[in-house]
Amino acid sequence: MLYFQTVINFIVVILTVGIAVILVATRFGNQRANQRPPTFSSGFAITQNPSSASASASSSNTAVAAVKQAFREEGKGGIIVKNKMNHTCIAVEFYGPAGFDGKSIEVEFVQSSNVNPAKVFLQGESYKVLVLDKRAFGSFRAILMQNSRPTGRIDVASGCAIYEGIVP
Repeated sequence: MLYFQTVINFIVVILTVGIAVILVATRFGNQRANQRPPTFSSGFAITQNPSSASASASSSNTAVAAVKQAFREEGKGGIIVKNKMNHTCIAVEFYGPAGFDGKSIEVEFVQSSNVNPAKVFLQGESYKVLVLDKRAFGSFRAILMQNSRPTGRIDVASGCAIYEGIVP
């Protein structure tokens, strides 16, 4: 009798764990299903010369506006936001409008200590380079991190952790 009850308990635990795994996988699978990146270039990386594409901004609002402009008006697939003091970068890949108002932009991004991993992350996308002073870069990164979460994935090519979120 004790053996029979132990087997029943074991089966119940296995079924519960299996159902939980299926529910979690289905939930995250459905969230990611609609997040395919738009194609902004025809298979070729269209990059701009960073010296001609660089823009300066002195506030986080200006930085957010420049990121939105690169997506909406210039049709870019991403943007590299650089700190001019220490060359820290955030490479942002655009996925599309987010929210009911369509004003926010759904993004994936990585942070790197120099520009090379950022360029690798955006390989195949047309992108713009935005150079910010230390204060504006910190403010922009804070806004981005408040509206994002880590995905638990690593971009194999660049070696950077991938975050997903929105640019409000």
